[in-house]
Amino acid sequence: MTFMDILYWRDPKKTGPIFVACLLLLYGFHHFSVVTVVTYLLKISLLPTLLFRLVISLKAALTKTECEHPFKDALDSNIESLVGMSLPKFVKVMLQECRRILLVEDVVDTVKVLAIVHVVSYLGEWFSGITLLFLGLVALFTIPKFYDVYKHEIHNMTDKVSKVMEDVKTRILAFIPTKSKSSASKKGFKEPKNVEEISPALEKDSDEEQKEKMS
Repeated sequence: MTFMDILYWRDPKKTGPIFVACLLLLYGFHHFSVVTVVTYLLKISLLPTLLFRLVISLKAALTKTECEHPFKDALDSNIESLVGMSLPKFVKVMLQECRRILLVEDVVDTVKVLAIVHVVSYLGEWFSGITLLFLGLVALFTIPKFYDVYKHEIHNMTDKVSKVMEDVKTRILAFIPTKSKSSASKKGFKEPKNVEEISPALEKDSDEEQKEKMS
């Protein structure tokens, strides 16, 4: 279905909701700031998919079954086939990244985006769109100089924050069962914790071989 098919009402079931959604969007822009409307739309889009993914993962963890991504088919589909036209490379990459965040391919990345959107929504309530543009212009001419002066301190701080985030990501992913772990548990395989668990068995076998040779 192309854009002209929407305008010509070829399929009223698809054109009607699009028309109503556009009217509601314009109504929101009329009464609220652009930042507030966009951030709340992102919240409404991200929260249901994130909660659904977490519920599926929790259910798989409780039942000790394999956990497949609930939106796997949508993530594997081709963007251009869904849009119905060829897209420039940067647009295609941008849409793929938006789809990856929206469909919760990585839980941690989606939570990060949701946290940023939540913070920006408060900014939208305090400042208008034009005020944020002024602040962005001032930041454009001040942040690079600030970074150039305090570059080493910023790098040390970002390294510490990245280590903390990596630790949090590891702990979160530990609660999400993977296919390899579940299949190994079904077959009854148990991975040794360290080399000390294997070495006594090897030493026992070598002693028995030496006794057989001496006899």
